[in-house]
Amino acid sequence: MPYRYTFMKESLKFFVLFFLFWQSPVVTAVVGQECRDFVINESPENVPAYFADALLWKVTRKDQAPSYIFGTIHVSDPRVLQIPDPVITAMSHSRRFAMETVPEAEELVTLHQLMFYTDDSRLSDLLDEDKFRKTVEILNSYNMSDESIIRLKPWAAYLTMNYPINNSLPLDMVLLEIARQQDMQIMGLESITEQLSAFTSLDNREQIRLLIDTLCNYDLVLHGFEEMIALYLERDLHGLYSFSLRRSFPGDDIYDRLFKKLLIDRNHLMVERMDGLLREGGTFVAIGALHLTGQEGVLALLDRAGYEIEAVY
Repeated sequence: MPYRYTFMKESLKFFVLFFLFWQSPVVTAVVGQECRDFVINESPENVPAYFADALLWKVTRKDQAPSYIFGTIHVSDPRVLQIPDPVITAMSHSRRFAMETVPEAEELVTLHQLMFYTDDSRLSDLLDEDKFRKTVEILNSYNMSDESIIRLKPWAAYLTMNYPINNSLPLDMVLLEIARQQDMQIMGLESITEQLSAFTSLDNREQIRLLIDTLCNYDLVLHGFEEMIALYLERDLHGLYSFSLRRSFPGDDIYDRLFKKLLIDRNHLMVERMDGLLREGGTFVAIGALHLTGQEGVLALLDRAGYEIEAVY
């Protein structure tokens, strides 16, 4: 199989796994790869208690037709893919479908360029032997080939491991297919490059630190998948938000910076992009559920902008 074709297939897999996300090459191994344990905070501060008890919300302004915002989760668990009737109804009453990023061919090419080293750099040069071996073992379970893993950038390895293995289309992509079947106008709120900006701001040492933290605590990561899905099925955005803040490393602000850039900053960007669509009405927006809640969440931002927000499901 041609080399480039293999990598393009891996890019598509990664987009389906987590269509969230250029880092200068490094060819020397990074020192200080010791393991450290997560600190578990059972009661994180600043957990929102409003706009936190539903996944589907009706958004209206003046006399315009209503729009809907639905909080998704980027997994393919069969329980998640049983799309509730209120969501199907809301889509049928909408003429436009907006999601975080639409996986068009041009975006997949960009994703491939972001994920993989294209020079002589190797992930195996950045990790010690044991940790690279474990990286390969874990990523093989995601159906990633050894050829692809060795050229994968650390942030891409880290992100892949932090989501459940998806053997079919995740919820967002299933909704996209429904929108296409209904001949809805389809648009993305962000580009892949914009989504990945949180990671392009990290240097290689920080990327590798994230990867090692996951490798050393992978059992906890695996255990968290089921809890995360359960909270989503309960429509408990308060619980999901709390869950996202529970694990930390005192004195290390990498995760705080990532949280701000991946969630808060993107909330403001997406609201800016969706405002014109919502003003026209008839738009169904599907974005990650964590983007909905909180004082700087999408729904609170829209509420302060004069929209009426009503929980549907």
